[in-house]
Amino acid sequence: HPSKVEARVCARVHHERADGDVIYRNVRLPLFALPPTARGIAMYLNVDFVVTRNRRMVRIIDAKSGRRSRDWARGAAACEATYGLKVEECDA
Repeated sequence: HPSKVEARVCARVHHERADGDVIYRNVRLPLFALPPTARGIAMYLNVDFVVTRNRRMVRIIDAKSGRRSRDWARGAAACEATYGLKVEECDA
């Protein structure tokens, strides 16, 4: 894991998962709730973990330590609007 915080969050996510859950690391999610840039580039949010159950996303998790930027808050809100799931910001 790139950081100690991410390693702790990973251990917690693995401990909390249900039978049949699949955990993906370092996931890039397209944000359909935001328009593309002026040059036509789609907006994305990179999160540390996504948990799926029966091929459907059930959790979106990002390991965070310290401050959250305005851009992060905007991306997290767009992610919630796009996928209907709140981004869980975890520090351990």
